[in-house]
Amino acid sequence: MNGLFARAVAVVCLFFALDGFTQVINATLSGTVTDATGALIPGVEITATQNETGVVSTAVTNESGTYQFPSLQPGPYRVTASLAGFQSQIFQITLGTSQLIRQNFTLQVGAVSQALEVSVAADQLLTTLSASVGNALPQKEVADLPIVGRNVMDIATTIMPGVFGDGHPNTTFAGITATGGGNIGISMDGVTMNTGTHVQGLKTATFINPDMVDEVRVVVAAVDVEGRGSAQIQVRTRSGTNQFHGGATFNVRNSALDANTWSNNRQGVAPFWYNRPQYTAYLGGPIIKNKTFFFGMFDAQDGSQKEVVNTIVLTDPARQGIFRFFPGVNNGNADATPSGSGATRVASVVDKSGNPLPYTQIPGATGPMQSFSVFGDVLNPGDPSRRRMDPSGFMSRLIALMPHANAFDGPNTIVGQVSSTGTPVPVDGLNTAVHRWTRHTVAGPAGGNGENVDAYKRRQFNIKIDHHFNQNHTLTGTFIRETHYTDGEIREFPKVMTATLTSTLSPTLLNEFKWGHRVTSLYWDPAYQSRAPYAKEAFDFLTKINSIPINQLPVLFPNHVINNNLTGAGSGCPPICTASDLGNTAPLNSFTETLSWTRGTHAFKGGIEFRHASSKGWAAGGLMPIVTGGAGAIPVTGIDKVPGLLSPNQALAQNLLLTLAGSVETISQKFETREPADTQYLDYRQDYFGPNQPPLTYGKIRKSIQNEFNFFVKDDWKITPNFTLNLGLRWDLFQVPYFESQEFQQLDVGGYTAEK
Repeated sequence: MNGLFARAVAVVCLFFALDGFTQVINATLSGTVTDATGALIPGVEITATQNETGVVSTAVTNESGTYQFPSLQPGPYRVTASLAGFQSQIFQITLGTSQLIRQNFTLQVGAVSQALEVSVAADQLLTTLSASVGNALPQKEVADLPIVGRNVMDIATTIMPGVFGDGHPNTTFAGITATGGGNIGISMDGVTMNTGTHVQGLKTATFINPDMVDEVRVVVAAVDVEGRGSAQIQVRTRSGTNQFHGGATFNVRNSALDANTWSNNRQGVAPFWYNRPQYTAYLGGPIIKNKTFFFGMFDAQDGSQKEVVNTIVLTDPARQGIFRFFPGVNNGNADATPSGSGATRVASVVDKSGNPLPYTQIPGATGPMQSFSVFGDVLNPGDPSRRRMDPSGFMSRLIALMPHANAFDGPNTIVGQVSSTGTPVPVDGLNTAVHRWTRHTVAGPAGGNGENVDAYKRRQFNIKIDHHFNQNHTLTGTFIRETHYTDGEIREFPKVMTATLTSTLSPTLLNEFKWGHRVTSLYWDPAYQSRAPYAKEAFDFLTKINSIPINQLPVLFPNHVINNNLTGAGSGCPPICTASDLGNTAPLNSFTETLSWTRGTHAFKGGIEFRHASSKGWAAGGLMPIVTGGAGAIPVTGIDKVPGLLSPNQALAQNLLLTLAGSVETISQKFETREPADTQYLDYRQDYFGPNQPPLTYGKIRKSIQNEFNFFVKDDWKITPNFTLNLGLRWDLFQVPYFESQEFQQLDVGGYTAEK
């Protein structure tokens, strides 16, 4: 029941993390036309020509002298107002993402052939048609900014006013968004880019490179009913134009280019070595001039760095069950500082090479070093229940693979290296020491929910097509495919597709339909099921009983080689836990219909949206029986009788015995049913590799679903040429998430498609 409740809570959290929404990204341009006396002029033809593509849109002022272009593709425009008997007036303006721009015209009496042309800077445009507060950066500024990691999301946290934080879920926008990064709506070309399964702050479903961006807009205080009221980051991707433009970028971060720290220089320590190249190539241009355009980009990142690993191992005597100590003092490694008194007294008992010190040099020691067998000898009466090595042979195999100690210094404990009971394993220098080595990684840990984009090697391809059927109908589509993976078990395959059809139905009526498909995926394989060459060796390492592999977690080394963490070099999570042996794919499909209508001084707009969010995932951890080491119901005896052995040393000696003897604290195994009507629980053999199991998936696949629906209506009422009243109403429906049946499910896993 507790497990079912936990899964239900996880599903609810999954969908409450989906705060993004589909948006209209095109700009709205409106205004009034008056003569020199201030009288409003109806029947004036307003022409908006996109400078880069040559696409022309027209409108006519109504009886109130008001015009509106409800949906113009963002970019530079030449906007002309002309009417017989008046001089034409021309404005050169640039429209941004989702902007509501008011540009008023004042016509002078004269011939139409006479024209007055004015260029208006983007930051001088009157944008007070909306009460939302935000900032925008056009393509040139985005490209010119020195973004170290080439991640556009870093712009929001480094230069945008009102944003505080580093992109993690605690980021705040204008101080009003609780756990900001987790509640911010991130959209690209109007489609949600928030990741779908975990709260990952400002991490987007696919990486957003500056070379693909035409504009970034950050709305820190959104009050427009088209949105859900959360803070927003709106990204518009670049489109092709009538000219071919392309480029390539190579960006590298390398430790050789960095200055060393003062403390490292003082101690003669070399800088931490890393190399992280990123390379991008893009091209945009016309397919059919003035009609069809494309923009495509390839983006990649590789990473390599050296990581110093300190992992606790048994010293050579301890591998044989020989425990060494100095009477009257607790063992401390070569860097231990004398401290404590009585039973808690600690001091260094070895030098940096692991050689025992003379007892006369050890504060508190009352005699020379002594040793005894944890299985029993003259000093140790022994434990009658634990007289030999682990009979399953597991500990013998583990010790055979365990590297020998090469460091006897450092801290007393190492972060993340704990016993099966959760207590830190001490590094005492005589019985436990450190194996220290340097290994290759991509770029360090991915973070608790995979939010560190530098932790992955990445390959991304994206393309955008804009097609203008005629002056009244435009179709835009984007496709993004990305793969990223680490040196270990984590792999992700996000994908984004969008399509937008914009239709001018009449001079005062415009319709826009948008479809968006965003899918995120995460696959986290344990070492024994990974695609790595060591997978078979790791699986063979496990003990088998009745063809069922057993996951044994010894007291001192619950994280061992099948977790890719040799003898406990990991985070303290057993290899079969909720953080491994799992995967999911989380698609979000959205359908949006928006209608804009201009009448007199009113600009009406309404829209409906349906969102179908789901997640297909598995978490097979626990189907394999887990044997956790410990004393169980039979406490260790005998070792407490050894003379001169203080209690901390005594506890370590007892844990060494429990480890070598293979003593068991608990045995647990998860059983599952696949359908509500099932009457028999399934074990590892029946469920881990179930019938018709999709490739690279393990155990029961659960599909959780949530449907959402919303609609809005609003009116931007121009009461006067310089005063606009925003009226709006929005309604959102979030249906209760539910689980779909296990049978007949489709799952796309990293290029594999299978039916379940």
